[in-house]
Amino acid sequence: MSIPRPGPRLPSVWRNRDFRLLWSGQIVSALGSQASGLTFPLLLLSITHSAAETGLLIAVRDLPNIVLPLPVGVLVDRWDRKKLMILAELGRGVALGSIPVALATGHLSLLQAFGGVATILMVFVPQVILAALAMLNPHLRCSGPARADS
Repeated sequence: MSIPRPGPRLPSVWRNRDFRLLWSGQIVSALGSQASGLTFPLLLLSITHSAAETGLLIAVRDLPNIVLPLPVGVLVDRWDRKKLMILAELGRGVALGSIPVALATGHLSLLQAFGGVATILMVFVPQVILAALAMLNPHLRCSGPARADS
């Protein structure tokens, strides 16, 4: 009785420069998202002085994540994913980076503190990441309809 040999070994994703760039960029983005998820409610509470208004604003802030993913998925499939991901993350960085500057100069608006722009831009990123991972590794199956050649 012979021992069956495993099939050919797939190359490690860690050898793929594009994957390492995507992964490291997403770590930075996730850290920023977690930090803003903690600080936004506190900032809104300090501006509104009302827990009810803060809760309502947080609920409204998350509305784009419910409404926009399907239309955004269609758009992501038609646009250059790499440019879209870079632009979305840069837009979030500018929107979020402007908050401490505006706070320090005393010109912070409720809309800016609300982070509406950053929230809407965040809807694009998960869609793009799934598509980018599928492009980086043809053996990876992220989503989409089954193909006859797979």
